[in-house]
Amino acid sequence: DLWRSGGEGAMTPKGAIADLEEAVKIAPDFARAWVALASAYAQRQNWSTGAEQTALVEKARNAAGKALEIDPGLGEAYVVLGRFDPSNDWQVRGAQFAKAVAAEPNDADVLMLHAGFWLSETGQSQEAVRELARAYEIDPTSNLLLNRYCEALIAVNDIATVEKVITERVAATPEMGVLWQVILVDRLRKRDFAGARAYRD
Repeated sequence: DLWRSGGEGAMTPKGAIADLEEAVKIAPDFARAWVALASAYAQRQNWSTGAEQTALVEKARNAAGKALEIDPGLGEAYVVLGRFDPSNDWQVRGAQFAKAVAAEPNDADVLMLHAGFWLSETGQSQEAVRELARAYEIDPTSNLLLNRYCEALIAVNDIATVEKVITERVAATPEMGVLWQVILVDRLRKRDFAGARAYRD
């Protein structure tokens, strides 16, 4: 939960790493703990540079490899290996992401990571939207997934679907009204000030 909440807060992902490192010491054959640790390292490196970042990437790869030694059916581990393949060979990276989806085709997190770190990065924006839509159907309660889905929709300028998704979510969870700022920021970036005003309130 700590690492999936995103952001560089007081507890994420540092707190996640501390807890997960302790977990794999207690239960070294717990594959899910290893893959969660790999993803936490992967997230943490986003806020690091230089030697620290290099070390975190290597830790992420090692933890993912350990997870797959125990359970080769963990899609999330293949995502980590695909993101940080040291050869920078796009075919190798693509193969790892393909393994991720093949291993867990109905895992919302795996689909989200595949869409974000492979489909979007390789210019397959519409495919990313479709995959995120499927992931959101599987897990409509994930705020992180909802944000990624809305961002992908905005990237292809499908504001109508963003409005529909946000309206449905806010109807069920009124405090999620803050999601309207996603469209507001997009309108401001495009200097559509009249459009921005429509979402301001």
